[in-house]
Amino acid sequence: MNRKVFYTILGMTILCGLVFFRSGNSLAANQTGIVTASSLNVRTGAGTSYDILQYNNANVLLAKEDKVTILEKLSGWYQVSFVKDNTTLTGFVSSNYIAIEQASTAVPAPTVTPASTSEPTITYRYETSYQPVSVGAKVLKKSKLYKANGKSVYKVGRKKMSLAKGKKIKVIGEKTLKGKKWFHVSFTYKKKKRKAYLQNKYVKLTAGKGIYAQIFNVKKAANIRKKKGTGSAYKKVGGKKVSIAKKAAVTIVSDVAVKSTRWYKLRFNYKGKTYTGYSNAKYVKLAKKPVTKKVAVVAMSDAQFEQAMKNEGFPESYKQSLRALHSAYPYWQFKAYKTGVTEESKTGVNLISNARAKAWKSTEKDAYDASTGKWKVFDGSTWVAASKAAVAYFMDPRNYLNDRSIYMFELLEYQSQYQTKSGVNTILSNTPFYNKKFSYTDVNTGAAKTMYYVTAFMEAAKISKASPYHLASRVKQEVVTSATTTSTAVTGTVSSYPGIYNFYNIGATSSANPIANGLKWAKSGSTYQRPWNTPEKSILGGAQYLGEKYINAGQNTMYLQRFNVKSNGTYSIYTHQYMTNISGAASEAASTADAYQSLGIAAHAKTFVIPVFNNMPSESNTITLGIRGNKKGVANSDVNIRKGPATSYDAVVVLPKNQAVTVTEVSNTDIEYGVRWLSNPYWYKVSFVKDGKKYTGYVSAAYVNLKGEYTIAKAGRLKLPTTLKTSERVYYLSDNPAIATVDDAGNVRGIGAGTVTIHGFTAAGKSSVSTINVLAKSIHATGIKLNKTTLNLKNGTKEKLKATVTPNNTTDGNVTWKSSNKKIAKVTSRGNVYAKSVGECTVTATTANGKKVTCKVKVVPGTATIKATNNGYNSIKLTWNKLGDVTGYWIYRKTPGSKYKTIAKVSGTTVSYKDKNLVTGKKYYYKIKGYKKVGKTTYKGSKSKASKAYPKPAKVKITSIKSTAKGAKLYWKKVAGASGYVIYRSESKTGKYTKIKEIKKQTKISYNSTGLLKGKTYYYKVMAYRNMSGIYVYGKYSTVKQIRK
Repeated sequence: MNRKVFYTILGMTILCGLVFFRSGNSLAANQTGIVTASSLNVRTGAGTSYDILQYNNANVLLAKEDKVTILEKLSGWYQVSFVKDNTTLTGFVSSNYIAIEQASTAVPAPTVTPASTSEPTITYRYETSYQPVSVGAKVLKKSKLYKANGKSVYKVGRKKMSLAKGKKIKVIGEKTLKGKKWFHVSFTYKKKKRKAYLQNKYVKLTAGKGIYAQIFNVKKAANIRKKKGTGSAYKKVGGKKVSIAKKAAVTIVSDVAVKSTRWYKLRFNYKGKTYTGYSNAKYVKLAKKPVTKKVAVVAMSDAQFEQAMKNEGFPESYKQSLRALHSAYPYWQFKAYKTGVTEESKTGVNLISNARAKAWKSTEKDAYDASTGKWKVFDGSTWVAASKAAVAYFMDPRNYLNDRSIYMFELLEYQSQYQTKSGVNTILSNTPFYNKKFSYTDVNTGAAKTMYYVTAFMEAAKISKASPYHLASRVKQEVVTSATTTSTAVTGTVSSYPGIYNFYNIGATSSANPIANGLKWAKSGSTYQRPWNTPEKSILGGAQYLGEKYINAGQNTMYLQRFNVKSNGTYSIYTHQYMTNISGAASEAASTADAYQSLGIAAHAKTFVIPVFNNMPSESNTITLGIRGNKKGVANSDVNIRKGPATSYDAVVVLPKNQAVTVTEVSNTDIEYGVRWLSNPYWYKVSFVKDGKKYTGYVSAAYVNLKGEYTIAKAGRLKLPTTLKTSERVYYLSDNPAIATVDDAGNVRGIGAGTVTIHGFTAAGKSSVSTINVLAKSIHATGIKLNKTTLNLKNGTKEKLKATVTPNNTTDGNVTWKSSNKKIAKVTSRGNVYAKSVGECTVTATTANGKKVTCKVKVVPGTATIKATNNGYNSIKLTWNKLGDVTGYWIYRKTPGSKYKTIAKVSGTTVSYKDKNLVTGKKYYYKIKGYKKVGKTTYKGSKSKASKAYPKPAKVKITSIKSTAKGAKLYWKKVAGASGYVIYRSESKTGKYTKIKEIKKQTKISYNSTGLLKGKTYYYKVMAYRNMSGIYVYGKYSTVKQIRK
């Protein structure tokens, strides 16, 4: 249903109370305790969910060996008193960290050891699960069995199956095919469980204590009869037919037949009382029974919470905020709902007050009249279309993961154990309903009665399964206008609808008179206890409507009622939304936070279901419109410069009107959500010089007129440059469409003479601006120049061309860029040239009136990176990164004191080369250069940086080490080109190795190491060398081998 008002709703949740159990173990009066921890928090209650005790605006801490007087023992906690700064304080501390001081006695006192564990403070929540359908039944006559389509016969092997008369079965579900009801049944055949379908007319249910079911297969409601059969009279209460709404729960008491038609005797709740009656079985469906159970909630450790977030699938961008909430409220639980959808954007579906900031209001043609400068009103007298940027911002759940806004994600189901009359009364305080009664007529007896409003809301919660806090708060925000007055929706005095009440404003659709629309709906129809001609019927019946249509239909948080993103819900996505106010859920969440704090229940266990969208944009993204860097502007009024982006910050200095400023940053205000936030969301960080002194601070964007960065003429066009840190959708907005409009791609079109500011927003609310001057007449360009007329680029690189158009105030200054061959070089709308492949092309820059200038672009192969490594005593291996788009490579070599010479030419697919027949120990330097042949032209890249290496013997590989009678014998593989080997030994793998033998023969590849001690471990490594005319060139050490004697 659409709504035109901001309303703040308190009860949005399963509200679980914090429960404490007193141990009953009292200590002797005035026992003394001694603190055993190095530092111990004193809390205001017996549990870590309570705040730390404050004294002189500081947390109260006890130090090790401080003494306290124990007043009472609770579950794992002591209530204690102690003296601080000559003042006696009282609070609660964990008994784990308090030792009882023993009385003096001649006998040594036993040591008091604090309990290693304590009974934890327990809090609970209530979980609802659903029992599968499983109803006992028997077959009335021999019946064939079918598959799910109701056509194909069910077989076991080749045998067509049927069930004999009297066969006991289980009904596990049902379906309707072409108007006929079929039971899904489970039965045993040849000692195996089987499942098949048969028509319900051949089955009699065994009701026992009753079978859970729901009204089904009707448009709105099913009429109930006094007795079985269509000839029976309808059941009436208070002279009116009893009808039960579609999907309402009923209990099947018995299953009877009227000829070949099955009828159910039902037990049901009607207007707060229990009745029985009959219905044709086709209007009743066996359903999964909801079962609510009490579940203890234990505060998770940080590690457990991290795992829980991972299991739920929360993106990284959610986690930091959720960690902060978990730290402050350890009993809260967070569930992710993966919507599988993207944002909503349709003009008129999302509304905002016309009094709010321009940035939040749409200037699209269906929402704004550029000729008058006024926004189209969609509801009442002030509600206009929200901008796409506003929709994106208010839909992004990450903007609300704080302790004031999180309540828009809280579940709204009824929790009778903790949602009490006193809580409802707290919500109704300062309203005409507080501790007040209303009069009504009992529909059953016709007697005049009275009822307290608080009682009505509790009764409404019972029948609707919706939180009474939510119901009371919704009524409070919908119809209360002051502490003593309400809107005419609940006075019964509207002349067109006398005696009609609509406490929830249901049906009050957007129009000039939404209250009349709501009262019309409340008077018409017979469902939900309509007509609502008493406050009781309106409160109870309206709650039934809200419970059935929203809370129990999957839209069970305020966020989902505002933005229905449940792609698998009862209603289509972005339909069936309770309000059109774009900020409604946020406003209600803020009010809820205040109310929970005042009730003292903010820290109690709660469950929050938070949507997660596909492809969510980065919160850390940045955006710049127009020219990069600082922007210039002028103050349009005397205004305070503040230390931060909100009026709550201290003033730095007064910025005088007409003062020039430099804008260094566009910032969001950081005040808490509220009217000021909505009215003044964007601020500039500015610097300026006043009286010879430089000042820096923040000022609302509304007080600075930015200087134009671009100039276009009426009907002129400009593609506004937009720079993002990471690519995502940008939401553009013109602050005056009468001067210039902007489309979703950032294309600006001049409409009338003047200055206009274009805003660009990310979904997370980051923004930038660019100001454009629109001239009444064109000033044509007379020329255009580039900073370069030729450009040489390596393949894969880029360079920016800069165009200068004369005169500088031309309206033809919007330059378009074009490449003659995009496969060789691509040019962007901002003149960035990207080299794509080797070759030549021309880039042309053109003004709006056709003036052109060109730049010749030549793309050559890129530069490879070469690496030279030893490949044996007379060889070096070269490797390099493969370049794209080359025909081949030239390889160059030199030795110290010589010049580089070409030693090889290899194909463009080759990435390695072995240089052989080299001198052991001599240094060699290598470079490489890529080239490409195009026709008769060869395009050459640049030589790489040098890489050096020298040939040396290869690394020795020890094959084995064996124990001998006197020591150990090593074996290794022969190394090509080696003159001999050196053997080293150590008694520690990482310790010092001692040379124990030099073998001066290449072919000797073993060594017997002697003199080893039994019980010790020895470590060996071997290195090859080559003797180059008396100069030894060594290879690398082998891998260490060990042996224990």
